[in-house]
Amino acid sequence: MAVSVAATGVILGWPFSILAFLPLTIYSLVKSFKPVFLTGVVTSIVLMVSLIISY
Repeated sequence: MAVSVAATGVILGWPFSILAFLPLTIYSLVKSFKPVFLTGVVTSIVLMVSLIISY
């Protein structure tokens, strides 16, 4: 969940949020790559689709 929030913050325009979530993101990637990767992909797709629809 926290990685999704960080990805959303970075994508929506606050690039410094990655610095706050970087340790948690690295820990999550080392611990379990596949669920974190899938969460990031789903978050990115949802954001891109919502931006395209709102455009």
